[in-house]
Amino acid sequence: MSDPFTAAGFRIASQDDWDRLAMMTAGQGDSIFSHGRSYRRWALDCGVELWAHIRGSGEVVGLSPHYSGRARFSAKVVKLLPRRSRFDIALGAWSTAAESITDMDGGSPIDGNFPFVFDTPDGANYHTLELPQHASIQLTAFAFEMNAYPHADAFAAAQRDSETPLATQAFIPTAAITSGNPSPPASAIIAGIIKRRETLENRVGGHLFEWARIDTHGGELDVIAAPNTIVGDVLDGGVLHGAFWLSGKVIDGKHGKRGVIDRIKDRIIR
Repeated sequence: MSDPFTAAGFRIASQDDWDRLAMMTAGQGDSIFSHGRSYRRWALDCGVELWAHIRGSGEVVGLSPHYSGRARFSAKVVKLLPRRSRFDIALGAWSTAAESITDMDGGSPIDGNFPFVFDTPDGANYHTLELPQHASIQLTAFAFEMNAYPHADAFAAAQRDSETPLATQAFIPTAAITSGNPSPPASAIIAGIIKRRETLENRVGGHLFEWARIDTHGGELDVIAAPNTIVGDVLDGGVLHGAFWLSGKVIDGKHGKRGVIDRIKDRIIR
């Protein structure tokens, strides 16, 4: 089974490897300040991004990977979900659909057909996000493990022996935001049709990785995976199926006004 860094073409085998990559990101990345948090964003030419979390005068206390693709997933973002680090925030959302479903707190109905959670590399940017709201999300699925099929018929044949067969386009969150867990994992079982694919090289990490844009239940996703975690060949028009970690950015979200305290924090941290 892979991890997000491996899926993006890195190999982190020791603490020294992590420290080295974190310091490179802090040195090479662009400075971003938001709501009293300091980040360094390093955008690699392969589409991979690394976000270093900076404390005080420059100590790196965290590192988040992301892949910035062109796929867009339409959803209704409804809740901010805390993570262990103050730099991290996950978002709870409902995929956009016509039917009406009761919201996660048992209140008024909202539009959507399934709830899901995604982590954000730039979590502090969402403190002023107006909720709930419909938004376009750039959502990347980092493969833990993945199977590829040449066409829909091959995928359907493989599903016949499964106790819970999936459709060619399926999106099943590992944990729902309605479960009562204050910080549910940002993971899902996903199947989708490959619209485009490419083998990319992470020249910083030193390894190749597979990228695909897929059409799944609810919209389009970017998918990345380490080659040694893929069973089968990734082909245009084929089908991908696997277990994934979800990282995303809200592209066109509406934000409320920032308070005086937030602006003072930004000046202090600079």
